[in-house]
Order: sequence, then C-alpha cells, then structure tokens
Amino acid sequence: MDYREDIEQDGLIMPPPPSSSSSSHPPLRQDTPPPPPGVQSQMHNLIESNPPLRVNAVHFVGLQSSDPSFLSKFFEKAKKETKYKDILVSLQEGVFHLQNTGIYKAVEVTLKDVASSSSSSSSPSGAGYCDVVVEVKEKKWWGGAISAYASSDGPEGYINGMIRNIIRGKGEIITASLSLSNLDSSSSSSPSLHRYPIFHNAAVQIGMRVPLFLPTYVPNVRPGSPHLFCSDVTRSVINNLNPSNYILRTIGLKSNMNLGPHHSVCVEGVFRSTSVGPSPSHSLVQEAGDSMKTSLKYIYEDDKRDDTSIPTRGLAWRLSSEFAGILGGDVRYIRPEASLSYSVGLPFFSSSFPIIFHYNLKGGILMPIAGDRSRMIDRYFLGGLSSIRGFRHRGVNPGPHSRETQGGDMYYMTSTHLTFPLPFLRSLDYLRGHLFFNAGNLSLVRGEQYKEAAKEMRDTARSSFGFGFLVKIPQLPGRVE
Repeated sequence: MDYREDIEQDGLIMPPPPSSSSSSHPPLRQDTPPPPPGVQSQMHNLIESNPPLRVNAVHFVGLQSSDPSFLSKFFEKAKKETKYKDILVSLQEGVFHLQNTGIYKAVEVTLKDVASSSSSSSSPSGAGYCDVVVEVKEKKWWGGAISAYASSDGPEGYINGMIRNIIRGKGEIITASLSLSNLDSSSSSSPSLHRYPIFHNAAVQIGMRVPLFLPTYVPNVRPGSPHLFCSDVTRSVINNLNPSNYILRTIGLKSNMNLGPHHSVCVEGVFRSTSVGPSPSHSLVQEAGDSMKTSLKYIYEDDKRDDTSIPTRGLAWRLSSEFAGILGGDVRYIRPEASLSYSVGLPFFSSSFPIIFHYNLKGGILMPIAGDRSRMIDRYFLGGLSSIRGFRHRGVNPGPHSRETQGGDMYYMTSTHLTFPLPFLRSLDYLRGHLFFNAGNLSLVRGEQYKEAAKEMRDTARSSFGFGFLVKIPQLPGRVE
C-alpha cells in the first residue's frame, strides 16, 4: 500500500492551504487525536486538490545537545517537494525517523506562512511558500535500568546503561550492559562445582550506535531498531558445567546494519576459549582450547502482532541464515533458522470473556562445511522456560543418556497456548489463566545423514503440558506456572 493513502488514517491534523488567512497552523503529530468532522472534510479536499507548495526553511526549537545539521537531514526530502500532499508525507517520514533515533521524547512539526515566520526578508514570500518549525524535547543524556528474573532454572540479573548524544550531537548512543546468571548450576551434586561463585555466568557488552542513513518508511508497521548501525565489543564467561561440562570465555566485536524495516545484516568476529570440567568425554576434550569464529548473518523479520509480550492478534515470523568462516577463522558452517508466532481471539467466545489462541513454531539446522564436525558450543540446546517447559535448562539431550548435554545439529519446537480471564476475577485484566502444550526435539547429524537425523528427531519427540497463570506487568510479562 502506498503510504500516501494513509495520511488521513494516522490522525494527523493537516494545516489549511497556503492561501488561508491563518498564519500559524496546527501541529503535525503522530499521536494527535482525530480532528472534528468538518476539519476532516477540509483535509480530504486539500489532499485531493494537492495545491502547489514549497518549503522555504526548516527551523528547530528545543535543541540542547543536538547538532542542527543532524536534524536537518531528516527533513531534506520535504524541502525538495513541490506539492502540498508530498510535503506532508515527507514531514511524516521525518518525524518517524527522528523518533526512532532514541534521542527525543517528543517531536512536533508546525507549518507557518513565511509572512508570519521569523525568516529573513530575503526569503521568498507569497502563498506558495511556508516555513517548517520542528520542536523537539530531548531525553536525558543518560539512562539505565536494573532488572532481575527468577525461574526454576536459576536467577538472572541485568544492569544496562547508556549515554546519549554527547560526542558530536549527531544521535550517538554509547551503551553498556552487564548480565549475571546461575542457570541450574546449584542443582548439581558434584562437590567440585561449588567452588564457582553464585553467579556463574557473566557477560559484559560495550557498544556505540550511530544512525548513518534513513530506512525505508512503511506505515502501520511497528518500528524496529532505532539505529541503522551499531557496533559492540563483548566479553563473556558462560558456565555450562552443569549440564554440558564446559566453561566458555569469549571476547569479540559485533556490528549490525539495518537495511530497512525488515532486513538486517550482522558481522561478528569472536575469539573463544573452551575449558572442560571434571571427567569430560573424549569428544568434549577434543573441542577444548581456543577457536576463532567470524560470521556474516542475514535476518528478515516481520512482526504484525499488537503486543510483543502477550499478543491478542497478529502474525510474526523471522528468517535468518548465518555463514561462519567466510571471513576467516577456523569455524565453518551454515546455520539457517526460521520461527513463526501467531495469535488470534477465538470467535465463539464473547468479548467480555476473550480466549486467545497462541501458536509458535521454530526450527533450525547446523551444517558444517568441508567435512568439519560441529562443535558443542555452536549447537542448539533445548529445555527450560524459554523453550520446552517442564524440562530443566538444556535438559533435552539427543541420543542415549549421558552426564553431558551435547546439544544438536538440528532442532524444532512447537507450542500451543490458550490464555483466558479467570472466571471470578474478570476485573483483573493483568491476571489470566494459561494452558500450554509444548513439543520438540533435537538431533545430532552423523556425516551427511540429515534425513536419518530428522527421522530420529521426529520419533523421539519430547512433550509437556500444564496450567499456569500469566501476569501482565507493564513493559514486562511475568509467569507463575
């Protein structure tokens, strides 16, 4: 659909035509309530007639640490348009992109006749020209958050911080994050594991994000990442002694480039060091030591759900392909993955008692190149609240039982959920009942026997079902099951 057809649907207040006697026009905002019916009729007539109009100048109000030249590029397109409707569309695009930088709380655009603006006397005058005033409210130069999460797999904690727009005033954001967790390590009966600290897993990430160019504007689609280019330096220590009997230490550089609202590319280079725990298997001993991985990853995402945490309707799907080794290093593989999520309200129940059906499907395959054997640290793992409920963290193990969870070269998992209001607590919108069924499995591929591995994975599928409660917390879902 052409986004020009959506101007009236977004609730934008349109200014009167250039020939109007009014010198200052209502603001152009994405969150403005719909105008009265009479104004809507006038807006429709203006859009249909599309009179000639040119932007004389763009003025910025409310700047603190931002460079005016940075904001100017968001509205360059509007200065080149010659029609009323095209200018409105270009301004809408500029507001959309400016809000996605993560620097501004609010962006408001007002059209003014040149005769009533503060522009110089040498500026063109007359009904065919207007000035654009962009008023912004910047966010604080710093921000941060502390969060914690607990489940049967163990506690997790996160500390995030950021500094905005203080280097050149061109939308730079410097980020730093620390994550700590202790996934299932305390449940081990091995005394040798208790010499490690309470939080066995730690990851530190420091990065910088810079908007380099503007993405393609698509209406009615929730914005994705607010920055087109971001680069992060990462350092992590991941303790998988229980259940996989190894510790992984990494340091690397990761860069992401958004190519539009759906497409992105990720380039990564990471140095990895693997050390094994007590009594390791022969295959794990072979993987111990250092390795260098470089990879190029392409991602396509399309999310039309009305809510990312507890959706009531909509479809989301994601496709990705990672190519490791094409930029160097000693790790070579291709890893495609796909996921789908669908939510819909069941039609045979009333709106006063909404029952929502959710379905999720996800799968992937790891294919080593040139006869290489897959490494445990690159494989897929299943089990835990975020994958197959009812199983411990990494508790789904392919093949015969062993003390080391080896992971798999291919996997799938599917889940079906029903969420519904509790019969005697309908007034509590944040509390819902939850029925779920999970199934999935993973498999190791021996040689090129992918068909045999898929059959084994299908025949030995794991499943679980249960009941719980789903608590809707603002910006964060919490579950008690």
